[in-house]
Amino acid sequence: MSYGKNLSDMGNNGKQWVTNFEAIAESLLSSQMSSVKNEGMVMTLHQLVLLIAVADHGSISGAATTLNMAQPTITYQIRALEQELGQPLLERQPRGVSLTSAGKIVVSEGRKVLEVIAGIPNKIEQRLAQVHGEVMLGMSPVTPFSTHHFPAVYRLFHEYYPGIKVTVIEERSEKMQEMIRKGQIDIAVLALPINGWKLNIEPLWKEKLVVILPVGRSLEPSYHIHSLKNEQFVMMRPEYSLAQRISAMAQHAGFLPKISVEVASLGALVGFVRAGMGISIVPRELAQSWESLGYVCVAELDPPQDRQLALVSSKNSPMNLEVSLFAKSLRAYAQEISSEGIV
Repeated sequence: MSYGKNLSDMGNNGKQWVTNFEAIAESLLSSQMSSVKNEGMVMTLHQLVLLIAVADHGSISGAATTLNMAQPTITYQIRALEQELGQPLLERQPRGVSLTSAGKIVVSEGRKVLEVIAGIPNKIEQRLAQVHGEVMLGMSPVTPFSTHHFPAVYRLFHEYYPGIKVTVIEERSEKMQEMIRKGQIDIAVLALPINGWKLNIEPLWKEKLVVILPVGRSLEPSYHIHSLKNEQFVMMRPEYSLAQRISAMAQHAGFLPKISVEVASLGALVGFVRAGMGISIVPRELAQSWESLGYVCVAELDPPQDRQLALVSSKNSPMNLEVSLFAKSLRAYAQEISSEGIV
C-alpha cells in the first residue's frame, strides 16, 4: 500500500484511515519514534497527514470533507505546526490554499516519512515469518477443539509462520494443568472450571451442550435437564471435565445422574449411546457429526447449556515469541467464531 498517493482518493473513509494509521504507528513505534523532534520541536504524524490532505485537495474544506473532520480542527493543527516550525506553510488563494516554499518541503518529506512507516508492518511480518520454534499445545480429548477448530487455526497459522511447529498433547484436564505448571507444555485449551493455582486463564469461546439419544427412540424437541433425572446416562469418567459439567448441571436441577456406564473416550461414549445403553450430553459439534452418520439423535437443552473453553498458560513462565504468536491466533479465531455465532 502506498501512502504517497493523493489522500483525495480515500473518499468518505478518510477519518477512519487517519485513525487506523495512527493506531498502527503508535503500536509499532516508541513514543520517541512516533514524532520528529528537533531542539524541543515536536512534529506529529497526525499533523503531517492533515497537511498532506490539505495539499492534495487545495483547500482545508476539501480535506475536512474527505477525512470527515471539522475544519477548525485541521486549521488548529496546521497552525500549531507552523508555530513549531516558525514558518508559514499555507497561503490563502481566491479559491482554497496553496503551499508555501516551506510547506512544499514539509509535504515532500512528510510523504517519505509516511511511506517508511507504511512499510513497517510488512517488514515485521517478513521477520516473523522467519521465526523457527515449537509450541507444545495441550487439549482435551473430549472437546471438539481438536477435530473442529484446531485444524482451521493451525492451517492459517502455518501459512504465516511456516517455521513454527505445533505439537499436540491430548490428556485429561487435571493432567495438562500439572504439565503447564511443570513447564512440560506451553499452553492448553481447556474447559472451565479448573484449578487456577499458578495458571493464567483466558476465556476463548463457549461450547453449546446438547442431548444425544439412541436412534429410533421417541424424541422431544428439547429437554429440561430436570426431565432427564430418570434417564440412564453414559458418562465420561469423573476425572474428565465433561463429566464434571454434566454432574454440576444435574445437581443444580436437584438430582444425581443415574450412570449406566462410564467410559474414557468419546468413541466409547457414542458407541454405548448408539447401543441403547443410555443418553448423554455432549458439545453440539460432536453430536451433529454423529447424527450425520446416523449414530444418534440430537435434542436441545431448554434452557440452553454450555461450557466455557479457555486458554491456559503458566503464571511463572512468560510466553516466548512462538507461543505468543500462536496464542494471538487462537484469540483472533475465538473472536471470529464468537461474533459469527458459530459455537
